Amino acid sequence: MYCHNCGASNPDGSKFCSSCGTSFDFSKANEVEHIEYQMPPDQKANSFSSNINDSNNEGSSYDSLAFGLSILGLFCCLPASIAALVIAAVQIAKGNNSKRIHIALVLGLLGVVLGLIMTIYSYSTGAYMQ
Repeated sequence: MYCHNCGASNPDGSKFCSSCGTSFDFSKANEVEHIEYQMPPDQKANSFSSNINDSNNEGSSYDSLAFGLSILGLFCCLPASIAALVIAAVQIAKGNNSKRIHIALVLGLLGVVLGLIMTIYSYSTGAYMQ
């Protein structure tokens, strides 16, 4: 069992924490409204830092890439819009629900639609032959 005060590991059935001396006498449980479980300090640090590294750093590079490609695709390049659309869709499927990745998805889709309209228009008017 772990001490609810300092997180030190103690043998089951202990009456006091071997590290900080906190009493494990729960006969006064009516006086205590809520006892919160605390992870040992070494586990807290590891789980917190791994959550930060997994969720923020990895997703932000894909967010920036998809957003940049979608902006590029709106102005000049149909393949950039397609790439932005694919990257954004994959990131959303993986659970990245940032606002920036959703904007990249919408802009990528808009770039693909505009690119196709411009391509169809140029072929139908013969503008590509000039």
